[in-house]
Amino acid sequence: MKVDELTPSIAQQLTLPAGTRGVVVTSVDPNSAAADGGLERGDVIEEINHMPITNLEQFRAAVRGASTQALLLLVNRKGSTAYAVISPNN
Repeated sequence: MKVDELTPSIAQQLTLPAGTRGVVVTSVDPNSAAADGGLERGDVIEEINHMPITNLEQFRAAVRGASTQALLLLVNRKGSTAYAVISPNN
């Protein structure tokens, strides 16, 4: 999975509510744990393991901090939020 900063322009393209924060998923390998967890291009990751994510550095730190544990993601898809679990590939 690849992510990028969520800019106001991207948020507008994705028709997200004003003030939406997070990182936007730019691609998902169809054979990855992210795809198995239901993530799609255009999803916005707002939290990882209940920690707010507002930029790439916070995203990277949260993923590194989880090490081999599963990630609980709060995902915003077109203005609706839901949780997704990404289990590490063993």
